[in-house]
Amino acid sequence: MADGKWPMAAMLLCAASATAVVAAMGCGHRAEEAQLDRFFSASRLRDKTALNSLGTVTFEPLDQGIVRRFTIVKVAPVEENGGVSSKNVTLQAAVETPGGDVASKTLFVTMQRSASAPWMITGVTVSSADPSRSPR
Repeated sequence: MADGKWPMAAMLLCAASATAVVAAMGCGHRAEEAQLDRFFSASRLRDKTALNSLGTVTFEPLDQGIVRRFTIVKVAPVEENGGVSSKNVTLQAAVETPGGDVASKTLFVTMQRSASAPWMITGVTVSSADPSRSPR
């Protein structure tokens, strides 16, 4: 356009598109993160009622410690088997041990659901290969 408005509009459109792409990349595991956050909070409080709606297992604070912060490292593709969907989520977590120490640990979480049911946390395994060390 001769008045110079088109280049400015095109630049704004490109900037808005780039912002949306970056925002989408940063929140790729939002659903898993929200459910895991509720799960670890309910486990920390030993809230069996809340845990019943989130999964079939507990991250027992007196035995396994307390997860206060975690980062999702990987969400594996969903697998289907006999009407049950499963996915594995790998976490890096700051785990406060029953003795009060904080260690960075890798956790492997299994989530499952049947046809129209919500995802449930059905397994949490702490990697035995992790050295106990303080998170940065």
